[in-house]
Amino acid sequence: MEIAEEENMNVPPEANTSFNDDKRTHLLREAVPTVPLHHTIQNRNPSNRSRWVLPVVFLAGVIAGIVILVLFLLAFSFDRSVTQTPITSSSGSITIEISRAYMTSFISKQLKSSGLPGSISNVQVVMAQNNLMTVSGDDQVAILGLGVTKRITLILQLSVVSCQLHVTVIHADLDGISVTGFVALFENELNRQIQSQQSGFPSGFTYCLSSTQTTTDNMLLKYSATSNS
Repeated sequence: MEIAEEENMNVPPEANTSFNDDKRTHLLREAVPTVPLHHTIQNRNPSNRSRWVLPVVFLAGVIAGIVILVLFLLAFSFDRSVTQTPITSSSGSITIEISRAYMTSFISKQLKSSGLPGSISNVQVVMAQNNLMTVSGDDQVAILGLGVTKRITLILQLSVVSCQLHVTVIHADLDGISVTGFVALFENELNRQIQSQQSGFPSGFTYCLSSTQTTTDNMLLKYSATSNS
């Protein structure tokens, strides 16, 4: 017994410490299960779901955009009623006759600077009774980043408001798709430009547009003139 105790006493402290550390490591390995290497690699690889998440999100965005566009067009697709304009027999101080060719050129310039989306070209004007005017042309617009050309058709009605010529958008469509309400948003700008062109009369008088009348060939504007003196 004494010999065993002496042998234990002669064991260096570092040996006991190493034995205890090895024992702890062995116990930890038994307590914590090891994860195979191939499982770790599989977890790091992207799953199959992530491969179709982006396409699905993109497709959902496109569908949502189309739905919003359709709802937008439906909200602005209503037409406006035509106002019956009585034919007056009053003779104004000044009567101006405007040909259809001049009206086509005039309306074409006003549409290009009215703020309507796209670039309108090849404008044609057809005039009818009751101060109605059908304007058509090619409108080059951008849809989803792509430039496309659509046929735009406008039905305008002329009237007199506060002694000035006023244009009301009765109907508007792009290739048959009604956009009346949307185009009507630019009606004020179109009228502002038209009214700014009504000048050039001799000074010393106050002029007031009293009536307007259209035929298939021309448009008649009658003004009254009141002396300022």
